[in-house]
Amino acid sequence: MWYIKFVIVFFGIFFILTPLYSQEKDVEELKNSLINSCDIGEINDAALALGRIGTPEVVQILIDVFKAKTKDYIDPLYDTRASRAEKALIIIGQPSVDILLSEMRKNKKIRENAANVLGEIKDPRAVEPLIKILQNDKDSRTRVATALGKLKDPRAVEPLIEILQNDKESQASVATALGELKDTRAVEPMIKLLYKSENSNCRLSISKALGLIPDPRNIQPLIFALGDQDNIVRQTAAYSLMYNADHLNLSTLESLFDIIRANKDLRFILSPTNPNIKRISREEFVPFLKTQLETEKDAQIREDIVTILWKIGTAECVDPLISAMNDENANVQSYSMYSLRELCESNVDDVLTALKDGDIVLHLLPFLKSQSEHLSKNAFEGLLCVGYLDINSLIAALNDENAAAGLQITKVLDSLKWVPENPDQKFAYLIAAQKWDKLKELDMSAVDPLISALKHEDAVIRQGSARTLGEINDPKALENLISTMNEDLDSNVKKAARVALLDMNNPRCIDIYISTLDSDDAEMRIKAARILADSKTQVAANVIPKIKRIIEEDSYVTEVLQYDSYGRASYAVLLNVYGIEILKKEFYSNPYNPSLIDWVGIKDLVSGNSIQTILYEFGKPKNQKFLCLDENGNIIRKSGEVILKPEFQALQKSSSTVIYNSRGFLDKKITKIYGCKNCVSITGLSNCRFVW
Repeated sequence: MWYIKFVIVFFGIFFILTPLYSQEKDVEELKNSLINSCDIGEINDAALALGRIGTPEVVQILIDVFKAKTKDYIDPLYDTRASRAEKALIIIGQPSVDILLSEMRKNKKIRENAANVLGEIKDPRAVEPLIKILQNDKDSRTRVATALGKLKDPRAVEPLIEILQNDKESQASVATALGELKDTRAVEPMIKLLYKSENSNCRLSISKALGLIPDPRNIQPLIFALGDQDNIVRQTAAYSLMYNADHLNLSTLESLFDIIRANKDLRFILSPTNPNIKRISREEFVPFLKTQLETEKDAQIREDIVTILWKIGTAECVDPLISAMNDENANVQSYSMYSLRELCESNVDDVLTALKDGDIVLHLLPFLKSQSEHLSKNAFEGLLCVGYLDINSLIAALNDENAAAGLQITKVLDSLKWVPENPDQKFAYLIAAQKWDKLKELDMSAVDPLISALKHEDAVIRQGSARTLGEINDPKALENLISTMNEDLDSNVKKAARVALLDMNNPRCIDIYISTLDSDDAEMRIKAARILADSKTQVAANVIPKIKRIIEEDSYVTEVLQYDSYGRASYAVLLNVYGIEILKKEFYSNPYNPSLIDWVGIKDLVSGNSIQTILYEFGKPKNQKFLCLDENGNIIRKSGEVILKPEFQALQKSSSTVIYNSRGFLDKKITKIYGCKNCVSITGLSNCRFVW
């Protein structure tokens, strides 16, 4: 049985040694990859794998990378093999500390990298050795100071202060470390250096560090730093001052305002978006802020003061906020109303009493009819909040003579989820909300309310009502629209009434249509001409030539050109004189030069068939042929087939309008007339009016 025992022992030893041999082989391969590879991914993977193995042998391999001290950059971010080795040692963590400390004492070359690693591992055993290096090795002080800051051990404070006072080259990094340590012993030495240092990096680090150690002694030095010649130092001091703002008093707050007025780039200190603004939102500052609000010339600063008063939120803030509603600046007015509404919603008894005593209702009422949407909205919501306006009073105000005010009422009602209880309320709401499409859907039932709205005090409501009546086309509205067209004092309303009468196409309006033939508006002019041409009512003989001339000259076909997000032509649609789509062009850009078109495909939208393909050479068409269109802008066909003609000269008249469509891209609406009066000999088509 001895051989069975031998086999068991042999395989036991084999299974124990095999992983060790395999790991030894792996370590050697990973070491070679880390030191010799040129592949960034392979180097990184090797470092991480060595970090996971983490044996003392691996620690030594990684430290040896530091000793090589090569500036071997391996990626665009200037990462080095040494930095990858640092990451691996950080993964290993505390087991690497003793070896790192031992090597640091013997070898100056590795101290900076080792300090980086020890700072991240945060093992307290590293504090005393790092302090000794800080005191004795000037070349390594920057990295060692940073590491001591990360270790956050109070034993490092005094040694760091000593270096701060005696080594100019290391002051910036030492100040940063002292800020990380957050020890008030460092405040006085840093303040003294802030006043006298000529190094902007040093002043920057101290300004930031003082923000991490809130202390009453920091206020004056940071206010001093707000006047620094370096913009970044000023900005940093401003942020640090806000972290210390709990220690501001009236005197220092006044100095702060003086500096903000003189330096526009520091106004963010008072901004409501500043998360630390609450630190100066204190009740004892209200009298000072009230005075500033009355005397401040900068509207933006007045806006910020209003917001601070709201955040303080005491009864003493009500009077200055009410006064601010009469500010010359609309934004200040709006902010003050919003702030008062927020104070009202806080339901604090003494605040509500102050609002009542301050006659807040009387101050808000004039803003109900403001042309400014924000002001009227805030006024309505403020009055609702103080209980002055209830739902019934809002409903009654829907017929207000000011369209902007009526619009705001509907928005407030919407926010309250109000639903009309009867037709009268429904029509009053829809007219005030200027929801003309909804009124059009209601058809004849909306006619009487819209006729009444033709007498509304506001021209915007009269104009919308007139156009909607024309689209509904109820003869009942005819006389009222005629009166509006003749008697209204607003030119836009008069025009809307005339357009409505054109939409209605009523024989009783023949004289109006004839007068419209002289309109400056081409669309109205041709619409009147077409109505008269198709009318069964007798038209005076001397008017007929004018009608024909207008139809002849003002008829047109239109091309709407769609652009993609790169500004390239994507497709175009051709519309006939009635606006119906009849053709579509699809543009295919050159893959190497997107500004050039390679070819264009043209499709007949009526039959769905392809008409022609136009090839382009350097942006110019090679084989373009023209389509013949009749007087209505429709394709002329022979035996059902589209007629294409070679290029020829034609009379051309065109204009274009650029429009933003719903997707934000550009449409170009091109009105084109290629007149073909005398081209019958070329086309053989006597009814050809246009070519395209």
